[in-house]
Amino acid sequence: MRIIRGTPVVLFFLLVIIGLLFSSLLIYFVHLAWSPWTVSEVLAIGLWSLLSLVFVLLSYRLFFCLFPLPQGEILEGTWEESLTMIYQLFSIMLWRPIFQTRLIPVPMSRLVYIALGSKVGAGTYFPGTIGDPPLFSVGRNCIIGEDSLVISHAIEGARLAFYPVRLGDHVTIGAKSIVMAGVEIEDGAIVAAGSIVTKMTKIHRDEIWAGVPAKKIGLNQKKA
Repeated sequence: MRIIRGTPVVLFFLLVIIGLLFSSLLIYFVHLAWSPWTVSEVLAIGLWSLLSLVFVLLSYRLFFCLFPLPQGEILEGTWEESLTMIYQLFSIMLWRPIFQTRLIPVPMSRLVYIALGSKVGAGTYFPGTIGDPPLFSVGRNCIIGEDSLVISHAIEGARLAFYPVRLGDHVTIGAKSIVMAGVEIEDGAIVAAGSIVTKMTKIHRDEIWAGVPAKKIGLNQKKA
């Protein structure tokens, strides 16, 4: 496990401060333009909190548009390592605590993950959790089951690597399943509840996988 310190910590807090600064400036100018601001202090605080989250998210997205999250093995002491550390700080300090509150309605989860960098098809919902949204893509009409987890990073001692996870259309990930880094699941495939799909596994079209570790147990027999 690598320690996050130095430049990544400074850059993380700088990006957060930039977001907070922009939200504060916007609230200030709204206050100047709209005199009857004293409608409710609670409303003002709530609006500032929401705008702060939005501007911090914009700061995060702009930064990673300019400096995309690297893929593959991450070597120690490199700029790529610094980028992954900044990303992990956003994840553990901001995004993950928000998701753990379970205040985000399931129908809204698609939009939230898109905002965080995922590619998500129409009709796909997430009762489960996507650990690394920028490296996750999923097609149409999929379900990521309750308490399931999809992660695109591998941490093994001092080793750190990131590999994208890709799901096709009409894929079902059962409740309490884990899908690990580098997995590719094609259209119509099913991962049974409680399964663990290990790193770099490829599940072909219409296959059914189950177990720990998950293995192919059959085919998804579609009705004509």
